[in-house]
Amino acid sequence: MKKLFLLTALFVAAAFPSCSKHDGVETPDWPEPQPLAIAFAEGNSLEFDVNEAKIVHYTITGGSDNTVVKAEMKNPDDAYAVETTPTSATEGTITIMVKTPTDNCVLVTVSDGDRSITAEITVSTNPITEELAITFAEGNSLQLNLNEPKTINYIITGGSDKTVVTAEMQTLDGAYMVETTPTSATEGTITITAKTLSTDNCVLITVSDGSQTVTAKIAVTLSAFDGKTVVVGTPGTLSDCCPVIESQN
Repeated sequence: MKKLFLLTALFVAAAFPSCSKHDGVETPDWPEPQPLAIAFAEGNSLEFDVNEAKIVHYTITGGSDNTVVKAEMKNPDDAYAVETTPTSATEGTITIMVKTPTDNCVLVTVSDGDRSITAEITVSTNPITEELAITFAEGNSLQLNLNEPKTINYIITGGSDKTVVTAEMQTLDGAYMVETTPTSATEGTITITAKTLSTDNCVLITVSDGSQTVTAKIAVTLSAFDGKTVVVGTPGTLSDCCPVIESQN
């Protein structure tokens, strides 16, 4: 009978937590709750392009079925849109989309009853890449005389220090000579010379900075007449000084 009583007492002791006395009152020694925390799989810092959306996966520890997650922008200026989508009491996603280029911070609040914590995700936007372009101070159309070099001044916008400019004739017939001379990453000159009386042509200009490439054209034509200029001192003596006037059209 005594053995049965001892076994019963041991069973009851094992079924209930131990107690400690405080001011003469016995209280159970319950285990300390796990600290409330949230972690982000994609980290706490994100970079965006304009109009790009990114999804952040979060995991909560130390919560319960009543845990609530809320995300909002630290500076609510409508530059970013943020949406929280819980998939369970411990996991979910936060979708962030940038509308205009600016830096900000996502404040994520996790609440579980009387406990609450806040975490931050810093967000920033990459600078908008300006569209690559080239313009010519003398315009996109030139009229040349034979063997008369003409210089075109160009300006590049939206490029970088790696911008390269090349120029060549559309029809490679040896009738024109073209030379490109950059003076900086954004400026330079293109010199065009007509070597023979040929048909009209076109200069093709290619601009590339590694990530963008654009092309432009300069139409070139020859003057209607390119012959010899004769100075006649006495009217009516042209045939004496130059019996034959050669001209080419």
